[in-house]
Amino acid sequence: MWPEVLTAEHPGARADFVAAWQAGRLPHALLLTGEAGIGKAALALWVVCLRWCQADSGPCGRCSSCKKVLTGNHPDLELVRRNPPAEGDPKGLGSRLEITVDQVRQGLIPALSLGAIEGGGR
Repeated sequence: MWPEVLTAEHPGARADFVAAWQAGRLPHALLLTGEAGIGKAALALWVVCLRWCQADSGPCGRCSSCKKVLTGNHPDLELVRRNPPAEGDPKGLGSRLEITVDQVRQGLIPALSLGAIEGGGR
């Protein structure tokens, strides 16, 4: 079953994303903003699982795609976060306040130039 911690927040937004997914109109990119601790990261992972889940009814949390997303091992998933820890940012591109242009130029753009490996999209 889908982890409860990832389904408790933002039920209205989840319903909107499911409706968009069912209509074939799930956006290719999202910018989730808000205060720390309101569940943005959990919602983002839920939407990714919604997109790539192998179940017909939406994110199951059990299929190989969902498990890879939840463990950070999906080959088509590229996360950009602000304030990366030093060990997760060997090139020193991070910032404590925002996602930097260098993070996008050197981390995200090269990844997006590759074709999808597993998920049918990046």
